Amino acid sequence: MIDFIARPLASILALFFDFVPSLGVSIILLTLLINTILFPLVLKQTRASRAFTALQPQIKALQAKYKDDPQAMQKEMAAIQRESGATPLGCLGPMIVQMPIWFALFRMLRDPLDFVPINTGLHDAIAAGQLSFLGMDLLSTATVAWQAGFVAVLPYAIAIMLMIAAQYFQQVHSQMGIQQDTSSQAQTMQKITRAMPIFFGAIAIQFQAGVIVYWATSNLFRLAQQAFIFKIDGRPQKPSEDGKDEEDAASKEPEAPTAPKKPQGSKKRNRRRRS
Repeated sequence: MIDFIARPLASILALFFDFVPSLGVSIILLTLLINTILFPLVLKQTRASRAFTALQPQIKALQAKYKDDPQAMQKEMAAIQRESGATPLGCLGPMIVQMPIWFALFRMLRDPLDFVPINTGLHDAIAAGQLSFLGMDLLSTATVAWQAGFVAVLPYAIAIMLMIAAQYFQQVHSQMGIQQDTSSQAQTMQKITRAMPIFFGAIAIQFQAGVIVYWATSNLFRLAQQAFIFKIDGRPQKPSEDGKDEEDAASKEPEAPTAPKKPQGSKKRNRRRRS
């Protein structure tokens, strides 16, 4: 299956290379194309994650109601999540979808001449060893570059740190201004999500620089997509506790002032004095 995906990726790269004779730029253009195609999925997943956040008051109520019956609680929680189209996956959905593309690109860059069409400019450039981009050999890895010294590995390290920083800031940006859910399920998902940038950074040292360029560009592009989604849909708001926030706000509204009433007895005394 990986080879099945790798061949069309190589053909698209060869097409981009004909317009811009740089493998690094071709990989960036491929990244933008794939992420643009996946934008509907990103939009759907982001809205589903927002719906999950809005359900937190109901989920907490179910946890209190079925605290002695975990099976019933999970059944009810699954039902309300299914009805509202909610999911706690957040940005993990598009990331999981792209994993086969990452491995296909890794496979293609490991043996590029087996996948890139013959009689193309990209095939000739790879055969001639014209693979440099921003100080990196796009078919080499950070671990190999480390053997040549600190200066040689520095561009790879910068690319990996950019990849990690973009993914981490994407998570921070998505949670700004939102009260974190304290349920065990949400905390588990938060821990997994926070660990993802470090995990991917650790394994990225074994990937070709071309894969890292794809990865870093993809993270930056998804951050821009997230900012765009928040602009058209608005930033997620803190969920209210069963409407208590609205009730408390309503109870604190000042009452309209009423005109003071004059005592009737004083009017009668004034009339007697005049008479």
